[in-house]
Amino acid sequence: MGFFTRSYSHLKEDQIIDKYLKQISAPNNFIVDIGASDGVKMSNTYHLFKRGNVGITIEGNVDKHQRLLSNYSMFPDVECFNQKVLPNNIVQILKSGNTPKDFLLMDLDIDSYDYFILEAVLQSFQPIMIITEINEALPPPVKFKVLPNEKFDWSGGHFFGYSIACLDDIMNRFEYSLVELHYNNAILISNNFWNDEVLTTTEAYLSGYKSRSNRRKKFYYNNDLEYLFDLSSPEIINELNIYFADYEGKYLLD
Repeated sequence: MGFFTRSYSHLKEDQIIDKYLKQISAPNNFIVDIGASDGVKMSNTYHLFKRGNVGITIEGNVDKHQRLLSNYSMFPDVECFNQKVLPNNIVQILKSGNTPKDFLLMDLDIDSYDYFILEAVLQSFQPIMIITEINEALPPPVKFKVLPNEKFDWSGGHFFGYSIACLDDIMNRFEYSLVELHYNNAILISNNFWNDEVLTTTEAYLSGYKSRSNRRKKFYYNNDLEYLFDLSSPEIINELNIYFADYEGKYLLD
């Protein structure tokens, strides 16, 4: 990966992505970035668009989208959508951008009901590789998912996304393998394109997040939930129901 002169990702996820892309023989170079922000800062896909990959970006925030349009003005083959994604509109957005069924890479990070967007996409498309943010503070085997809500707007805190254990259902239903967790970004590859080492969600969480020596420094804002590691699953569920009492009815937890 010596060709990298600069990483644009938060924690060099773009370099991790490249490591796996080199091992895949893909039929196209189409990228989908859902929750693209300004397209550059902390982007997992900007380096690919700079190299000539085509695709679409989706950003719901008007101000961020305007910066995205400016930053991507030199990419004529990247269509930038300004739309709040929901499970009932994401497929149509992708279709309107002429997204191939088996497109190369999807990056998903909307800090809310990400699980249900992922599920909706996979019911109509089969991206070869997926990089998706998980709620890293919530350990397996507990399954936590924020329910879809058009008015949801994450303003910080632990109430967002889904826990890594939810990926067990995704992998079983849609035939994907979990190849790595890089802190809070899980990398999945379609079983049609991967026959190498795979991880369980528990193994990935341990090696990719919990056992990282610098985890508590980089994710200092999770320190208030560190005690969950010492609890049983029923105890974690009970604690989270108390912790998220203000969000009753807005999430699933089991």
